[in-house]
Amino acid sequence: MRKIVRLSTMLLILGWFSVILPGCSAWAEEEAAELLPGEMEDGQTDMLPFLTVGKSETEDVPFKVACIGDSITYGDGVAASIETEAYPAILQGILGEAYEVRNFGLSGSTLIKEGDFAYTESEQYNQAVEYEADLYIIMLGTNDSKPHNWSADLYREELEHVIGRFKALASKPKILLMVPPKYFGIVRVDQDGSRIRNEIILYKIKPILEETAEQEKLDLLDLYELTGEHPDWFDDGLHPNADGNRAIAEAIYAEMFQN
Repeated sequence: MRKIVRLSTMLLILGWFSVILPGCSAWAEEEAAELLPGEMEDGQTDMLPFLTVGKSETEDVPFKVACIGDSITYGDGVAASIETEAYPAILQGILGEAYEVRNFGLSGSTLIKEGDFAYTESEQYNQAVEYEADLYIIMLGTNDSKPHNWSADLYREELEHVIGRFKALASKPKILLMVPPKYFGIVRVDQDGSRIRNEIILYKIKPILEETAEQEKLDLLDLYELTGEHPDWFDDGLHPNADGNRAIAEAIYAEMFQN
């Protein structure tokens, strides 16, 4: 199972990316030039499994990325600047014009259909399916971790359903699963007395995602591990601020372009 790449690996990847696609991402070029001066090694231009500048040699179309999730994906932590500081928007800026990243986040949503607000019964889900992306990034589970919503069997069942739905698309997409971030609120209590529970995210949801990723041969990115020591990335303890969103976007980028 893939782990998040170390910073040194990520920086090396940025250097390779600037060589392979000059001009595709000014951000990547600037970072590589600043952090990795000197000559690049030969024979290392085939290590970008997600890289598609156009879907064929004759078809100049972007590689489509769909971000599926709840309020963390939608960008509630940067409500005044979602179009520029939610992690899908930051990822778009990092990837450049050869990619098209769309945000299909829905605040309050659950993966479990019997939960408070089922994502699979939403217009955002239908739009994501119709989009027929080349890569689906799925992060749902934070709201499922509330005790009145949680069911391991139902979560696993709905996860398999969503994966199957996307896999059946004509675009034959890649799928990246993400473990939700750590929750840093003291206690988030809703009117019904329920709350988000880290123990469910860490000891229930994460293992299901790991097992499913292994069985379905999917990529997995552990945002719980990534955010575990960074309460500073969450102004309200739950939703990433601008720094948190950038960290998530950069981790996704690193996962996309590692071996």
